[in-house]
Amino acid sequence: MKVGRVWQRIGFEPFQDGVHLLDCHLQWTEDLLAEQQGEFLALCQAWRSHHRP
Repeated sequence: MKVGRVWQRIGFEPFQDGVHLLDCHLQWTEDLLAEQQGEFLALCQAWRSHHRP
């Protein structure tokens, strides 16, 4: 379920039985992906700063 929500956050649409589809001609998909990459980098930096000796 969690993976499906991640796919939806970057523009994939649920189809059936856990399959998600993406319309590759949508510009907003690239924008959503860029936004998620920024959030991921921020999480990585926070984790590293918290776990440094």
